[in-house]
Amino acid sequence: MSREEIPISRDQMPEEARQYMDAIQSYFDHPFVAEHFFQVTWLTLSLGGQEADFFALEFHVGRHAALIWHDGEGNWGAGRWLRLAHPDADITCQPTSFSLDYFQHARANPSLGIAINLLVATQPTGSL
Repeated sequence: MSREEIPISRDQMPEEARQYMDAIQSYFDHPFVAEHFFQVTWLTLSLGGQEADFFALEFHVGRHAALIWHDGEGNWGAGRWLRLAHPDADITCQPTSFSLDYFQHARANPSLGIAINLLVATQPTGSL
C-alpha cells in the first residue's frame, strides 16, 4: 500500500507547512536537496496521552528517509536515516522504527543549512 497523498494548494496549507516550504525553497539549488527532498510531512505523535501535530521536511535516499524539523526556538533538528517499508512509503508507513525517540536524541543545529549538511554527511550508502 502506498502512502496517501492529498494534493492541496498553497492557500490550503496550514501556516506551519508554508513556513517549512519557504525555508526549504531557498535550498532548492543545493544538490542534495534538489535530488532528495521528498515532502513537507504532517506528523501526529502521542505525547503523554495527548496527540501533537507538527511538520517536518522529509528526505529520501533510496529506501531510506530522514527528517529535519524546527523547534520554534531557532534550532533545526536532523534525525537519523530509517529504512522505508517499500519504495512508495514515507517515513511513517509501517513497519518502521519511527517513534518519538526519533526526535529526542537529535542534535540541535543553529540553521537549516547545517541540518541539511548533517543529513548529507550521514546519508546511507551502498545497497539501498
